[in-house]
Amino acid sequence: MQLASASEREYQDLLGLLVGGSDDFALCLLDVDGNVISWNRGSRQLAGYAPEEVIGRHFSLFYPPEDIAAGTPARELAVAAVQGRADYDGWQVRRDATSFWANVSIIALRRADGTLRGYGKITRDESERHASDEALRGSEKRFRCCFDEARVGMLIISLDGRLENVNEAFSAMIGYSRERLIGTTREEVTHPDDLDVDRNVRAAMLRGESSSRMFEKRYLHSTGRVVWVAIYLTLIRDEQGEPLRWTAQVQDVTERRSYERQLEYMADHDSLTGLLNRRSFERALEIQLARVERFGPKGSFLMVDLDNFKVFNDTWGHGAGDQLLVKIATGMQAFINSDEVIGRLGGDEFAVILPDCDDSRAQAVAEAFLLVVRDEAMPAGPDRVTASIGIANFSERMSAEGIMVCADLAMYQAKADGGDRWSRRVTTPA
Repeated sequence: MQLASASEREYQDLLGLLVGGSDDFALCLLDVDGNVISWNRGSRQLAGYAPEEVIGRHFSLFYPPEDIAAGTPARELAVAAVQGRADYDGWQVRRDATSFWANVSIIALRRADGTLRGYGKITRDESERHASDEALRGSEKRFRCCFDEARVGMLIISLDGRLENVNEAFSAMIGYSRERLIGTTREEVTHPDDLDVDRNVRAAMLRGESSSRMFEKRYLHSTGRVVWVAIYLTLIRDEQGEPLRWTAQVQDVTERRSYERQLEYMADHDSLTGLLNRRSFERALEIQLARVERFGPKGSFLMVDLDNFKVFNDTWGHGAGDQLLVKIATGMQAFINSDEVIGRLGGDEFAVILPDCDDSRAQAVAEAFLLVVRDEAMPAGPDRVTASIGIANFSERMSAEGIMVCADLAMYQAKADGGDRWSRRVTTPA
């Protein structure tokens, strides 16, 4: 592009008006070395730089590091200088370090005598078009490469649930060869308890509720162990909107699930004894009270407190005290049924919920606990550790605090009577 034989001042004024006055497109002027000498509003909107931040800097700052290392900016200038224009599509970098796909035209600007005066750089944001083109250009070969080499499991599934193709990552994940898996149904490798989850997700997608869905389920490994996975499932439709097949990306989350279970266990259980901690026990107590309110009074609540435990700790040390607590907790658990709940409320204090027991069952459990403590607490003597146990029966409209107070009062009565015994308190609605 040759410039008319206007004066240099007129030339600068005209270019200034052209470049700076437009925000419909991103246009900047470069000197012969590629340094920015003018920057319009469209450039600022697209790249995020104010004029004072870029004028005087080399235009390569808009290119990603790999393009700079490959010499792309210098090469484009050289092409424009020789051919008059260089056009290229590629990534450009904004001020905030985000990238956009751009169509870049660099036009050589020459004086009437042919002398190179500089360059005009026109940049268009083609991110949306590029994304669309990339999707359309996804050839079978490229897809196959991505499919086969992906580190996550990749599946192509027919509408009737048969595996049309799987990659090596999925094969290794559940322990079967690709040849063995292709043609099988998802039911053959899915955990039986998760078949409904799988069916419900697919049914909802076929109804048009969504085109893709993330969910978790279990596969059965060839060795029989359970493999937890996160699945990103996509329903592929034709141009008329008719379902064609499913594609799925599968990530093994077994380790994460195990870690989450450990965290949940730690949050709900006492770290020393493994019994429920106070928070979890009180939650179980609220559930029991809701049952009592709905179905009527039934069951008992036991409060267990160790006698002379502080003396034992002071004499034998906290390590020995912790060991004793663990032994007592283990011994008491042996007498608790699966529907009954035992927890450590703190220190040397334990509590038990017996949901459906009669008075004789509560008494039997209390007697067993007393024996456990006697057997575990050595040596014998006046300061030997024993237990005082308070029993309170559940009654209608009783609060958690109310039942615990009743059991506490009974426990303190047992302690006042010399300890190593249980006491029952008749409760009334609170």
